[in-house]
Amino acid sequence: MSAKRILIAIVIIVIIITILLSVRSCTSVAGEAVRFRVTVEDQSGHKLGSGVWEYKKWPGILSYYQSSFLGQAFPILMPDGDGNAFVIMRRIPRIDVNPQNVLRTAFETGLKKGEVSEMWPKQSHLHDQAKRLRNLRRFRGRAEIVEDKLLVVTFADVNDPETVKRLIESLYAKLRFFVEITSDPISTGIEKHLPWIVELENKKISGLDGESGRSGNDQTPLPQVLLIYDFKTRASHPLF
Repeated sequence: MSAKRILIAIVIIVIIITILLSVRSCTSVAGEAVRFRVTVEDQSGHKLGSGVWEYKKWPGILSYYQSSFLGQAFPILMPDGDGNAFVIMRRIPRIDVNPQNVLRTAFETGLKKGEVSEMWPKQSHLHDQAKRLRNLRRFRGRAEIVEDKLLVVTFADVNDPETVKRLIESLYAKLRFFVEITSDPISTGIEKHLPWIVELENKKISGLDGESGRSGNDQTPLPQVLLIYDFKTRASHPLF
């Protein structure tokens, strides 16, 4: 193949990719979103803190669909009254991110089998993805998060992200988590409680341990697993 033909082929490929990315960018405006509030209480029903997150899906071009998650970790008063802990949208014991399943398992409680199938159609088409979020938005009132427990962390030093650790089990057992669909604004202001977030943002570092990536498993120390985006998502931050 001549150099001229190779050059033409490269130009055509670049044009195709540019068109696909442009269309993808346009389609990202459309889609379905569900906004929800998580409230944490003690066993007596006293509110310890709450935060609002948003989960969104929209049609993709280079992939089946795109997902994004907006929101921030939020502080709660420690059950023993000694300082703050922080609730993160990660499920435990597996440390992963899936707001959709957290909502689903909470709101499914009390539904009949047929009602669950209607609310949560099989993922065979993008239409089903949109329907899932529309169905979630229909729920009114609060549901308790029982199956998908959320990660709660503390810091030995709130100025040092590498001092993060899980809330001890004896205190975690005193917490109850509730979720409700809302139209309230997404929570902000976590930097007031965790000033190191601004420093990592300015340095363009995502890992709490000072690295730019994430590695390890559930037994890996949290500073090597958690990212700054677990505490403060950027606009349209994709799910992992």
